[in-house]
Amino acid sequence: MMNDATQYTSEHDPRQLVSEFLSEFHSSGVYLRENISRLAELAASETIEVAELATGAFFTSLIERLADSFDAAAVTLYNRVFAQVIQHCRATERGRAIDHALTSFNLESETDLIARAESLRHRQAPDSLRNSKSSVRRIIVLSRVTLGADVAITSVIIERMKREFPNAEVVLVGGRKATELFGGDSRLSFKEIGYRRAGTTIERLLSWLDLLDVVRELTDGLERGEFLIVDPDTRLTQLGLLPLARDESDYLFFPSREFGNLASDSLGWLTSC
Repeated sequence: MMNDATQYTSEHDPRQLVSEFLSEFHSSGVYLRENISRLAELAASETIEVAELATGAFFTSLIERLADSFDAAAVTLYNRVFAQVIQHCRATERGRAIDHALTSFNLESETDLIARAESLRHRQAPDSLRNSKSSVRRIIVLSRVTLGADVAITSVIIERMKREFPNAEVVLVGGRKATELFGGDSRLSFKEIGYRRAGTTIERLLSWLDLLDVVRELTDGLERGEFLIVDPDTRLTQLGLLPLARDESDYLFFPSREFGNLASDSLGWLTSC
């Protein structure tokens, strides 16, 4: 049972806040909510040095650690922590556009964000997609941002999409390096988008708004069932926490952090499965 602890422990630096949070959670299962609240405040600070330091601790010491655990319990905790931070950021002046966009998807609360993310974890492709492959005109595949993950995961997804949907245009959305990596593929189109990997937490969340604009451009004029968005657990959506499709029958999510986590197969093979 994961319980909230409402009493804040200290005013330590961001790394100490993360350390206390993880130590308490792993030892007792208590979720130190106030530590995450304080961390979110620091990460959203108007003082750039403070925001950068807190963002570094948040992503390097907490978020990436949970994401790299390849453990179902870590995915649950990741969703809970990041949803709390998103909720704080959207309430700030700089986060108003994020709040407006999330509200347009009917995601108004932290609970809404968590519930949607949890619903993606074990969802299968709908039968309607299997039965109407010929109607899909465009497939939008999101880059995993890092080259290693694009080689191991995104490349496998692209090849499967090309095979399963031989008449559909496949568009890869990612950075310039992803374009260079896959540039020799004649079946593939590209849409370049930047992700602020060195930016503050809010700057990284604002990248999602840029992605939304790209997806809307690529789906403009297409009807439901004529396009498909494939999310390989990318940082562009913060590992599925941020939505892209109003009707998620047009959205496929690969839970790379926990799919086959008890198996010894390679990530590429698991992606293919």
